[in-house]
Amino acid sequence: MEKNDKWNINYRLEIFPFQWKIALSWISGYFIFQLFNPVLFATEGAVVAGQMGMTLTVLNSIFSLAFSWISTKVPVFSSLIAQKNYKDLDALFDKTLLQSTALNILFLIVLFVIIFFYVISMLK
Repeated sequence: MEKNDKWNINYRLEIFPFQWKIALSWISGYFIFQLFNPVLFATEGAVVAGQMGMTLTVLNSIFSLAFSWISTKVPVFSSLIAQKNYKDLDALFDKTLLQSTALNILFLIVLFVIIFFYVISMLK
């Protein structure tokens, strides 16, 4: 097996500094989003913890649905990048981002309207 000097990579110096930052970010994100409910449950009670859990679930669902517009286009984006067709890539990305943002805003407005009517019905 011949040695290829062109692709000699020092993982300790080139890869690890980036990887540990990613790992720290993921661990931090996990603890931040997983500690909301237990802390609220312990300090405020079951009702507030349940409300927070439902709110996070609904907002994450809306985000996931809106983000699916972009994530389904990743193969097309990759193909355009490989072809160095940046003009079409920019146009497609801008269009997709606009659609995703509009969908996100639409669902958030629907959510706020539902909450508004729910609160109004509870006050009667």
